[in-house]
Order: sequence, then structure tokens, then C-alpha cells
Amino acid sequence: MGEWWNYVPTSGWQRFAIDAAWQSTLVCVLALSLVRLVRLRPTTRAAVLLAATILCVVAPVSSYAARSSGWGMFAPAIEATERGNEDLGIVLKAPAGTPQVVLHNAAIGRPAEIPQPKIEWPATGWRVLAVLWPLASLGLAWRLLRSARALQRACWQASPCEDEEIRAALHQASRTLGVDAPELLVSSAVDSPALVLWGRPRLLLPALKEPRNDWLAIFYHELAHLARRDGRSRLAVEAVAIMLPWQSLLWFVRRDFRAACEEACDDWAIAAGADPVEFASLLLDFVPQARPSLALGMAESVSAARARIMRLLAMQGTPRPRLGKFLGLAGWVVAGALAVVLALLQSGRLPWQGADEPPWGNTPVSLAAAEARSPSERQSLGPYRVEAPDVLLIDAVKIVPKPPYKIEPLDTLEIFVINTVPDQNIAGPYPVEADGTIMLGPAYGGVKVSGLSISEARDTIKEHLEQIIQAPEVSVSLAESAGQQQIEGEHLIGPDGTVNLGTYGSVFVAGMTLVEVRKTIEAHLLTYLDNPKVSVDVFKYNSKFFYIVWEHDGTDHIQRVPYSGNETVLDAIAQISKDMRLTPNTRIWIARPASADGQKAAYVLPVDWRELYRGESNRTNFWLEPGDRVFVLEN
Repeated sequence: MGEWWNYVPTSGWQRFAIDAAWQSTLVCVLALSLVRLVRLRPTTRAAVLLAATILCVVAPVSSYAARSSGWGMFAPAIEATERGNEDLGIVLKAPAGTPQVVLHNAAIGRPAEIPQPKIEWPATGWRVLAVLWPLASLGLAWRLLRSARALQRACWQASPCEDEEIRAALHQASRTLGVDAPELLVSSAVDSPALVLWGRPRLLLPALKEPRNDWLAIFYHELAHLARRDGRSRLAVEAVAIMLPWQSLLWFVRRDFRAACEEACDDWAIAAGADPVEFASLLLDFVPQARPSLALGMAESVSAARARIMRLLAMQGTPRPRLGKFLGLAGWVVAGALAVVLALLQSGRLPWQGADEPPWGNTPVSLAAAEARSPSERQSLGPYRVEAPDVLLIDAVKIVPKPPYKIEPLDTLEIFVINTVPDQNIAGPYPVEADGTIMLGPAYGGVKVSGLSISEARDTIKEHLEQIIQAPEVSVSLAESAGQQQIEGEHLIGPDGTVNLGTYGSVFVAGMTLVEVRKTIEAHLLTYLDNPKVSVDVFKYNSKFFYIVWEHDGTDHIQRVPYSGNETVLDAIAQISKDMRLTPNTRIWIARPASADGQKAAYVLPVDWRELYRGESNRTNFWLEPGDRVFVLEN
């Protein structure tokens, strides 16, 4: 039995078809057994059969939804044989015939086996069913459309009834039953009264050769359909029959439901004051509708009419149809409870249940959590080490040439002088002109400073100013060197592991942390500058990646994501969540390659997505490492 179950589809429309087959069969058998073995009122019988019909569709749909959400009561079927290494201290189980891959326990150094999803192509029978099922449904839908067109045509061709006695009987029946009187029409397209409940209610009467004066009982019956809302009920039954055309038991339920509706309306007519024997004789005067084109009209076949007549002739006492209507509500309650039970009879677990295994029967999560870093116990990731082709953002905070510095044209000097001429202050930056002079203002003129050191320039400026003002105090400093290259912006680490600093040469930084890179660059610049200061940051992470591999709509996809040192499983899933449908049953695992130095072997980390999805636990939201492969399987 277990081997046979392995061939049952676990997802897709095939699994829905299997659920619909066995669940609708169960529901139909229970409903037919109940109405045949237990003596129920027609109103109750109609309610039970209607609930069973709708349940034939609701049950497999709710089962599919529960299975997709992982709200099943049972865990996946697992073979009783044990696999794995006894030294692990755990039992590893897998479904029979499931392909295996190796999960390496880095702490023990021994492999253990975990199951992988089994993928099978649909058999020929499924392909045939995929073609015949829609064709049968289309045929039945076309039949229903023909019925609607026939009723519409009959209404168009009908003429209003002008007989005042018949119209008075209709209004009397409508007042007795508490419903609005429908439009009364006479049509040659019908052989017995037919009530059309779609749109504006209309009652079609056959064109009789001889007038009648006993329409009241007939109107009681027809208006009972209107009071019971049988039009919607019949359309719901027809729709279910169209959706499940291969379910033969459903057609027996449909036949019994229509018969129960007619008998219930007979009870309403008798309860309203009609005599059972006289009403049975009235039915003999009409020819029942035998054409299926009027399936949506409130008219019945010959066999149904014969059974109604025999029941009316055997009736004793006055029926109580409204009591049966309330008893029918119990059938809806039972049907709803049965739908919930069938929905929960799936593989999975209830929302309040916990488990130590991922939903796809993997190695216990507690073992995997001990092998990798989890955000539930946050650990330091260590400093990031740059590699080619990372892009560094390097900015020089202080660039001062090494002394003695000779002033050159286009340099900028910071000059401050005390005891200057009123309104002719000397304070601020002053550029060195192309001819090597610096202009101090209209009252002071220019001074040639190119080729001088800073101290020599200060003395020269002071001597020049002593000819104009008394006892000047002069301060000179280099504000900006025009001939000194600035260091700023993005710098790419080349394939050889170096960054190019222009006229200052190249510096090897591969494999270093940011602190080490900053110290290395500053040490290199000491050859050219006086106590240089730089700031270093990573502008773009290009050297380290992890990979996401996922399956969507039968196609495999792979995405390379830059690694910054702070990503978890949830960060990886966020990269692809817009491209696939995630459910609590989504299978996720991490394949971690062996380290380059050979100290750590490759192993697999199972992720319990159901826990992460519902917020039950964060224990498998592992930190990712460079080179990790995150595998995501939709179903």
C-alpha cells in the first residue's frame, strides 16, 4: 500500500482530481444512503442533497487550500526503515524509492542521507483525462445554455394571460404564501405549467383548448418554488454536475434532489389548503415536460410526475413543510463540518503544532542549527576582507607635501597680516598667479613668491609690506597645492589585487580588512606626503556572491547575489519572492561548498520555511556565507 501511494500525485490538478473523485464519492454515498434509509421530509431531503452536491466541490477545493497552506493533520508518509549513521544519535527516515543526496555533518565528519523530491511525468491516462474532462464539461454547459435559450424563447413567444379568474387565483395564491405574484403568460412551447425564476419571475401556462377553474392548487405548487428559491438551488446543482461530469453518483443525487423539490412544493400546496386527491387528479391533466431543453424550468419528467401522484394519493394528514426547512439546516451544519474534516486529512501539520523536522522529511533541524550560525544566537561575522573586483571609496582627509615645499604657480596660500591699512585687510586665501606673484590688494601690490619655501615667502611678504605700513605681523601657510594630485572617489581593485592611486602609484590591498587597507595606503603615501590621512569604505561588493536556485512553472532559474556579509535565508528569499509563489510547504535548503583550505567539507543545511513563514521560530534563518547555494522548490 505504501509503494502504491508513492505514485499518487502530490500536487497540481492531478491531485485535485484524485481528491475530487474519492471525496465526492464518499459524500454522494453518505447522502444517498441517508435519504433512502431514513424517512425524511421532502424539504429536509432537498436541503441535505443540495448540501451534499455543493460539498462535492467545496471539499476538494478546501483540501487543496489546506494542503497548500500546510494545515494538514498528518505528517508525510515515512518508511519505517532507518537510514543514516548510528554515531549521529538520530534516526534518518525517507520515503521508499526516494532519491538521496548526502548531508555532511561537519562536527562528526560522516555523511547522512536526506530525501529529495521525486518528480514524475504524468502518465497517458492523465493526458486523456485532461482532454476528456473539459470536453464533457463543455458539452453539459452547452446543454444548460440551450435550456436557458429555450426558456427565453418561450417567454418571448408567450402572450399575457387575459383570463381574470386565472389572474385572481394567482393573486390569491401569492397572498396565501406571502410572495409576489409573477408575470402570468400563456405559451404553446410548454405542455405543463413552468415557472421561470431568472430575472423577472414569470409563470408560463400551456395553451388549453378548454378553460379550467381549478388553478389555485397548481399556483400554490408553482409559487412554492418561488418561496423556496429553487431556481438558485437547481442552478447550483447543474453547475456542480458540469464541473464533475464523470461522477456518476452525482447524477443520482441530482435526480433525487429535483424530486425532493417537487414533493416539497406539493406539501406547501396541501398545507395551503389544496386537497391531495384533487391535486393529484390535476397533475394527470397535464403532460410533463420530457424535453431536456427546459431543464432550468420548474417542470418535471414523466417518471417524477408518476411518483408525485402516487405520493399524493397515499398522503394522510396535513404536512408541515416549514418544519422540514429548519431541519434541513442541520444537514448544512453536518456538511460544513465534513468539509473541514476532509480538508484537514492532508499531509502537513496544524498551525499550532511544532516539529523538529522540515516539512519535506529532512534531517532534524536541531542538528543543522548546531552546524551553522543562526540569528537566534547572533555571532560576529568578522571583518569583511576585500578582493578583486570590489570597488573601494577612498577619500584623502589630509594631503600635505613633505617639507621643504617650494611654492609653484597656481598654488593657494593662506595669508594673515596685522597692522594693515584701514579697510585694506589682508586675510584669507590668495592664489599664486601664473607669473609666480601673489596680489595682496590695491594698496599693497604684488609680491613674487614662486620658487620660495613657505618661510621664505613669509619674510619676502613682510619686507614688502614694511615699505608701506609700520610693524606688520605676517602669517603664511599652504592652503592648496595645485601640483599635488587629490585622492577621492571610487577605486577598483584590479585582478592583481591592487588599487591605483594615480601619481602615487599602486597599493596591494587584496585580502585585507578596511582598517588594514587604510593603514597600508597611508603608509604608502608617507613617501610623498607629510602625515597623510585617508578614509576607506566599500563602495560596491563585487568579489563575494551567494547563489539562489529556484524552480518556477517547470523552469529552473539561478540568480547571483552580491554578498555583503550580513545576509540570511530570508534575505535570499526576498530576492525572488516577486517571481514565485511561496507557501508554507515550499522546500528550501542550503548547499554549502567545501572551504578552499580543505578544513571544512561540503554539507547541506535544511531550512524549515514553515516555521519562518509563520514566525514560529528563527532557528533555521541561517547566516549565509560566500559561495552558498540556496535552493528553493515551490511545491
